[in-house]
Amino acid sequence: MPMRSVKSADKHIVGAVNVQVALQLLKLAGYSQVTTMTDGQQALDEINRCGGANAFNIILTDLHMPQKVAFAAFFLLM
Repeated sequence: MPMRSVKSADKHIVGAVNVQVALQLLKLAGYSQVTTMTDGQQALDEINRCGGANAFNIILTDLHMPQKVAFAAFFLLM
């Protein structure tokens, strides 16, 4: 079964660079299915659409995201 992950980061240039670095690290670690989102609400919606947090092996996010900050999204997933 492929390892799945979600990575969310804002649209700023630093976020874009962080996403590229994270994607390469996830690939090296064996994650073949990586879903990327640009705001916290999109990430939360995608996680819920896929059946919840248990559908993913790992979820990575910036702490300060547009629409839904990571702390709020974390508590909504619990």
